Amino acid sequence: MAALTDKQRQDLQKAVHEYLALAFPAVAEVFREAAALPQVEPPAAEREVALVKRWVSTLRLQKRALDLESEVKKLQEELKNSGGPVRPTGKGEARLPLAPATSTLKGHRQRITFLEFHPV
Repeated sequence: MAALTDKQRQDLQKAVHEYLALAFPAVAEVFREAAALPQVEPPAAEREVALVKRWVSTLRLQKRALDLESEVKKLQEELKNSGGPVRPTGKGEARLPLAPATSTLKGHRQRITFLEFHPV
């Protein structure tokens, strides 16, 4: 817990106590004494506890991070299989592939200087 500031530690202890007060009242009292928390009125049962809210949001963020990581992997794989590095789309020379050619055309003797992509 050395990474937490005093304020963060107090907030965490308060949230844990609030959760325990609803789920395990006897344990909450022991925890309150051990954490030296002031005597407070237990939270209403219908009110969602701060610790539960934080846990749910943490799970939601973890899922979002995993989804984004899998999307990054998919896009990197797609980029790797797309035939090599390509300059950003633009006009003229910006559309040409970069120097290390991944394939060669045998029917042409000179460099290809223009590409035009047509929508299907």
